[in-house]
Amino acid sequence: MKITYFAHSCFGLEGAGLRVLLDPYEPGGFGGRMRYTPIPETWDVVIVSHEHADHDHVVPSFGDPAVLRGAGEARGLDLRTLTVPHGDAEGTVDATTRVGRFLLDDLAVVHLGDVAGPLDEAAAAVLRPVDLLFVPVGGYFTAGPAEAMALIAQLAPRVVIPMHYKTPHADLQIGPLEDFLAEVRYPLRRLTAGSVDLDRASVPARTEVWTLRPTTFPRSARW
Repeated sequence: MKITYFAHSCFGLEGAGLRVLLDPYEPGGFGGRMRYTPIPETWDVVIVSHEHADHDHVVPSFGDPAVLRGAGEARGLDLRTLTVPHGDAEGTVDATTRVGRFLLDDLAVVHLGDVAGPLDEAAAAVLRPVDLLFVPVGGYFTAGPAEAMALIAQLAPRVVIPMHYKTPHADLQIGPLEDFLAEVRYPLRRLTAGSVDLDRASVPARTEVWTLRPTTFPRSARW
């Protein structure tokens, strides 16, 4: 499976003959505060964790994908979801987000959307085992570093990729990636590329944190 990080909480996965896009953001969203460029290419399936502009921007350039906003099956992909609290931004946001789990290329993938923090044990048990976990780390609107670490401990994934953090192209009230990495006590792989391949043979035996460079801002931009 090829994993590409576009930016924010948006990833493209390619495997088992499918192209799956997760949580596409609106370029220029929130009054221009999200300065990421448009997400390229066409997709077979788009999965949306919740209906906010930075997670639910499905456009004609994606082709004719099946769009899943909740549990369901599309083009051979079976998505299971749990509805959990969204981060509340210090009491200013009252919303939920969907945590999604599916199999692709014999790997169990979980995307946590804008989850606020650790799950109850019954919910965590439904999601395990996890090979690949996308976890928000920026805080305020989502789990912050401490909550993200607690989620990782709960779910015991093999590979963790952080998301939803501040960059030079996102003027949002969220923390930077480095705040999360300062808390990490797992092996860390800082990849300089925006894509990486993962298959059953290359899945680490124990939890590792991998970072990918967002691909939808200029190579010259600081990261």
